[in-house]
Amino acid sequence: MENKFFKSALPVWADSRDKEMNVSVELTYSAKDLKNATLTLTGATFYQVYLGEKLLHFGPAKKAIGYAGVDVIPLPDVDEGTIYIRVAGYYCKCYNGVITSSFVQAEIEQNGELLAATGKGGFECLLYTPKLQKVMRYSHQRQFSECYDLCRKPIKTLFTEVDPGVTLIPRNVDLADLDVKPARYIASAPYTMQEEVKHPLRGYQTGPTCEYAPNQFPYEELESKPFVEYLKMVPDYSAECKRGTAGTVEHWDLGKIEAGFVTVKVNAKTDSRIIAVFGEQNAPDGRPNPIPVNATNAVEWKLP
Repeated sequence: MENKFFKSALPVWADSRDKEMNVSVELTYSAKDLKNATLTLTGATFYQVYLGEKLLHFGPAKKAIGYAGVDVIPLPDVDEGTIYIRVAGYYCKCYNGVITSSFVQAEIEQNGELLAATGKGGFECLLYTPKLQKVMRYSHQRQFSECYDLCRKPIKTLFTEVDPGVTLIPRNVDLADLDVKPARYIASAPYTMQEEVKHPLRGYQTGPTCEYAPNQFPYEELESKPFVEYLKMVPDYSAECKRGTAGTVEHWDLGKIEAGFVTVKVNAKTDSRIIAVFGEQNAPDGRPNPIPVNATNAVEWKLP
């Protein structure tokens, strides 16, 4: 693999899991001073970079099969902080990427000094177990939906060098706009649960060999099914309901259709679970309607 971007870093992944579906890892680096520091990284399939709780970067830019784009990110000038690099290795058939062995390659440099490099040292290497592995496919065109159990902690694991068989090339694409855009609160309502799902998605709940979604986990092995729960919910918007209470649904308006990440700040006074479902239009009952796009438009968080 051509390497003109990294001084020392090697492509690595959780040992023997680079060809396993939907494995997520985390690299962390705790710094006392990040002035003039730069992060250089690439990987497959996607990653996010945080400084503490602040999202700094999303990547890599999509490239053709056999290539990987390299990002060079100036880090914020802070006295101390922890850098988190969270990588989702999907390794499944889809339309928005190519199947490449999961890997991450990263190094942090400051004033010519190498502070951390994958395969060499400096990073703490973790399996990001709060992100559940066996979940529903997002859609035939995309990879997997996302379920998080934040009662689980990332665990240290062995990272080994891998050969993804790619040529490294520059990103050559503008960085994402990560400005936070607030949503508008509309209403809250209590709900009841139906026994059956009225609108199952095509094939996504029937097993790994179904016609529409190759490369998925068997339905009976899924660790969580929040979208199925959502399809069983029947809200009653005629009933008065206090915002932010358990056992309710809340409706929010994002203003327009655009890609991005959902950010939620929550004070959980007891063990809690939040399911965020999104859609491009509303259903007759007033909720987001993900049925027309035929996708598992749900993100789940379990909170301690």
